[in-house]
Amino acid sequence: MMPVIPHLINECLSKLYNQNEYQWPSVNKEFIKNENANIVIQINGKKRSVLEFAKNMGEEKLVNYIKDKKLLENYFEKKIIVKIIYIKDRLINFILK
Repeated sequence: MMPVIPHLINECLSKLYNQNEYQWPSVNKEFIKNENANIVIQINGKKRSVLEFAKNMGEEKLVNYIKDKKLLENYFEKKIIVKIIYIKDRLINFILK
């Protein structure tokens, strides 16, 4: 019960004269590693899609993938890309005019 309600259990153990040291369970970080990242795709600051890509994917590869797959083709029609804001492994924002 120590991880669930540590303050109460610690108090109870001190009343019972149990002076053992208790520790929180350790986490095995091997099981929580994730090699993919969810990247939010925005058009003019508005969220349009969320896609899963490999971590550390470069900006150029990501932009080319989005254009090649024509994921957001209707937003790019008759528009010019003024600026691309890319935050690694989190977000890509296309500023269109």
